[in-house]
Amino acid sequence: MKRALITLGIIALVGLTSSAFAAESTFKFKVTGMHCDMCPKAVEKAAKSVKGVTDVKLTLIEGKWENGGILEVTATETAKPNQIINAIQKADKSYRAEEIKE
Repeated sequence: MKRALITLGIIALVGLTSSAFAAESTFKFKVTGMHCDMCPKAVEKAAKSVKGVTDVKLTLIEGKWENGGILEVTATETAKPNQIINAIQKADKSYRAEEIKE
């Protein structure tokens, strides 16, 4: 029994360690179509809903949602840019997102 618990503990530790070191990428998107003060949070929430997204930060252009914003998304390799774009545009029909390739 003790050996089984130790084995399970090692397996759990290895699983946590391998997921903690999964390769991450950062994507940038220009987001437009926001129409109120609540939109920036809705955009961030939509991006966070994509499996593999670990962090998001939306910076409004000139501090105003009317001007759109730049969304930086950090994600593991499971999250793809098109999935993030689709999630944002699905959150509100007026939102538009396009990847900024650097």
